[in-house]
Amino acid sequence: MADPTGVDFEVTLQTLNYATRLLAAELDTGQLIDRALDVLADFARGQRVALLRLDEDAETLEVAGQLDRYGLEDPERHIPYRGTALETVIQSRQATVFEVLRQERLPLPVTSGGEPGRECLCLPLVGSQSRLTALATVERDAGDPLSELDKQVLRVVSTLIAVSFDNARLFKLATVDGLTELYVRRFFEIRLSEELARVRRHGGTIALLMTDIDRFKLFNDTYGHQQGDRVLRDMARLLKQAVRQSIDVPCRYGGEEFVTILPATDLGGAAEVAERIRTLCEATPFGGQDQPLRVTISGGVAAIDQENMVDESELVRRADMALYQAKESGRNRICTWTGD
Repeated sequence: MADPTGVDFEVTLQTLNYATRLLAAELDTGQLIDRALDVLADFARGQRVALLRLDEDAETLEVAGQLDRYGLEDPERHIPYRGTALETVIQSRQATVFEVLRQERLPLPVTSGGEPGRECLCLPLVGSQSRLTALATVERDAGDPLSELDKQVLRVVSTLIAVSFDNARLFKLATVDGLTELYVRRFFEIRLSEELARVRRHGGTIALLMTDIDRFKLFNDTYGHQQGDRVLRDMARLLKQAVRQSIDVPCRYGGEEFVTILPATDLGGAAEVAERIRTLCEATPFGGQDQPLRVTISGGVAAIDQENMVDESELVRRADMALYQAKESGRNRICTWTGD
């Protein structure tokens, strides 16, 4: 084992501390997967890494993410694990080294007949309440054995990743609407408060877009609530695709009404975004019936800057008033709040 007072130990500790902060601070599952893959590749000195989620009901492992420093790609898929080396790791819950499967783009373990000079390190990811949720597999150079310090660090990293995934899952349950996969109203209120505080301190602009599906009650009465739910899901997907990823914050405000926070956006820019969404919705055929259905939305936009600050409820009221104007003036249109 490396000298715990030596330079290598100090560097390893600093790197582990950085990785801990990097993983613990991430609550988006997609981003967390990417970070976990990078951390595992670095600490295990691996060329290829895969994260495999356990699906006990289906008796398969789902490929949640992969990193391949050879540049190869592999589509998402499910891997049966019964009767394989993967099942051995699931049952033992112990980090284990196997041979690595030949000519396979994912690093998968085998007990014999593997790739010469390569090995597959399998790490169980055990999170809170001792619940095993996933496995990590890492292809390594068999001639570069891991030290005892390396193994101890990887055990810590594996637990950290598992707990981080648990935290991300709980965060999603608390903040994401189950039907539309958009943020819930409470999360919207928190984020809006944060964004307004940022404008007060540092300046800039912020806009709010409220959209509502036109005549949705009549739509539900005509086609049924299952079709209505399908339209809500498709509308949410369309909304997420139309705004800036990791910047704008689309939320389900209630029923068929959506609200989107547009940071660093003035009234004109927000109106352009809103019109793009309205046009895209109008041109999109919504499925679920023998004939594609046409759905339209109305929208209201309001914006403020540091010179004209208002509180959260007033900004929401302004966007809602603009939405009301769009409804009253014929629907399938965008109106902006101008103070009149």
